[in-house]
Amino acid sequence: MDGVSDEAATEAAIQIASSNYLKTLTELGDSRSLITTQDIYSSTGLKLIKKGVRFNSKLYDQLVHHKLIPDLDQSLGIENPITTEELAEQLNNLLAYDARLLAFKANFSQTDVLVRVLKQVQLNPAMAFKLTVMREVRPRLLQHSLYVTIVSIYIGIRANLLEEELIGLATAALLHDIGIMHMDHRLLDDGHVLTEQEWNHLYAHPVTAYLILKEFPEYEANITNAILEHHERLDGSGYPRGLRGNRIGRMGQIIALAVIVSSRFEQNDENHGGLRLETILKLNSRRYGHEYIGYLDIFYKDQDIQLPSITPELQELTAERIRTIAMVLQSWAETYLALRDSQPVGHFINERISNLEVAVFDAGFDPNPENTMLLEAENDPRFLLEMRVLSDETFWQIREVLKEIHRRWPLLDHEDKTSALRPIADWVSETRALTAFSDQNTL
Repeated sequence: MDGVSDEAATEAAIQIASSNYLKTLTELGDSRSLITTQDIYSSTGLKLIKKGVRFNSKLYDQLVHHKLIPDLDQSLGIENPITTEELAEQLNNLLAYDARLLAFKANFSQTDVLVRVLKQVQLNPAMAFKLTVMREVRPRLLQHSLYVTIVSIYIGIRANLLEEELIGLATAALLHDIGIMHMDHRLLDDGHVLTEQEWNHLYAHPVTAYLILKEFPEYEANITNAILEHHERLDGSGYPRGLRGNRIGRMGQIIALAVIVSSRFEQNDENHGGLRLETILKLNSRRYGHEYIGYLDIFYKDQDIQLPSITPELQELTAERIRTIAMVLQSWAETYLALRDSQPVGHFINERISNLEVAVFDAGFDPNPENTMLLEAENDPRFLLEMRVLSDETFWQIREVLKEIHRRWPLLDHEDKTSALRPIADWVSETRALTAFSDQNTL
């Protein structure tokens, strides 16, 4: 895994060896029939469980302190295991009944290809078992994986991939988040705010999935690499390796974009979802590339948008958001000009902020404080909604820059007052406070 930091590789190895997945399986065994399909040993050769034993929470304390051989995905059987036929049926149900996909289905004539490709994904017994566990304990994660698979296959079709390539792409898309199964499930509970250490757990999940699949030679490098790369970005702002441009494989680029599109399906924003997706794609064209983004208007065009009522509160909140964005951008420009020494972190932030400014202007958004007086007098609900969505997404982008700074320079906050990095640390701290807005302040 060239380019993966030691911290990410270590965190991924810890996730695989942790008790999280064991706990998930033993608890699942209390309500579902899980049976050992072969003897299970410790790494020292001690037989821990024989074949044919019911696997449940009574075994947790016996197993938790051992490295289990073979791993549990290969040594357990479960009732009603998932199949590609079942996944294809779920895909058909999403296309038939999910209102957010109706426009896509109406405007795309090759939905039969989606189903045919999904039925051919490479699903060995271990991965079928893991997806079955996902279906039982994290059904939302499985649905997310199906959304990503639908969008990925669609992009692949539009990009003229061969059917064999589409099958590999669909396999990677379906399995891209299996690493999350080895995290503490509470980290992704609604309302849970991740700590810095918990963010590190999340950043490692592509590496975790990659390491799991590398154990199976039937999953070739194009599939495992796509899974490793599904959070990389063309401008180098992604993780775990910070790859740029064409160093990210085509399948990795497609799945990364499919994840963004799919995330909009899952937020139940039926009133503004299409506009939000269009806005996100505009602001991220340099991160994801124009080639594939050009195929995605099928997911938001012709959607009805419920326009908000114009109120002084909406006008003021939108104006205040724009003033805050302008303040962040201006304060960085002043901080960067005042730096005494050439600092890699300073050049890094300046590149990210400059790219964001260009993307914002390209999207037709000028975060100039002088414009807010006009905004507060604006009576066009469509314009107000567009400005609010653009400002919300710009806020999110700024917060992503802050996360990336912390990921690359985790000790920046601890610089002392005499350090040449102190002005940058102060800007990060002030910007974090300015952008710490609540969900109640977003549309």
